[in-house]
Amino acid sequence: MKFVVEEGGFAPVREHETDAGVDLRTPERLVIYPHSSVFVDLKVRVEIPDGCVGLMTSKSGLMSKRGIKTTGTIDNGYSGTIGCKVFNHSSEIVILDEGDKVTQLVVMPCIMDEVEIVDSIRSGERGENGFGSTGTGGGKKVLALNSGIDELELSVKTYNSLRRGGIRTIRDLRSWFYAGAQRRKIREVGEKTIKEIKRKIEEFDYETN
Repeated sequence: MKFVVEEGGFAPVREHETDAGVDLRTPERLVIYPHSSVFVDLKVRVEIPDGCVGLMTSKSGLMSKRGIKTTGTIDNGYSGTIGCKVFNHSSEIVILDEGDKVTQLVVMPCIMDEVEIVDSIRSGERGENGFGSTGTGGGKKVLALNSGIDELELSVKTYNSLRRGGIRTIRDLRSWFYAGAQRRKIREVGEKTIKEIKRKIEEFDYETN
């Protein structure tokens, strides 16, 4: 990896051949107050290989012992000096002197395909379940109120009808269903579908109580 060190900067170092990250040092004294952050220009330029991205990641020692985390992204093609945001998650003032290691640069492959706007995307096994939706143990699956309607195992016709009507979560479904008149917003919802939805909502309510 090619670097240019500007005046006042320190040469990046990969301490061990098998280290994923290249260590970077602060060119100035940093005083980071508790639960706050500072930005530091590292006065180093780097040539990120084609098809890759550079990620600033925390030094494990600083993170575990002093509560210091760092973040930053370096795009392929950027040729300016690089910098990073330094966060102090501890309850004490942290001081890093000039020349101290502050972060590490990890270079990884990155898919850079074109952005395409579509009406929908493929639904995987997890559906729209986000934070806290896994690891709930054995037995019946406990669902959060913002879980995706995928979890209800609706018929394909019902599922597609609801999705076309903007229904994405159990909360959406419950609000829409009990509004009654709002059912007209979704096409192809017949009596059989209404019964199916009601039954699934009742099952969901039972499992979460």
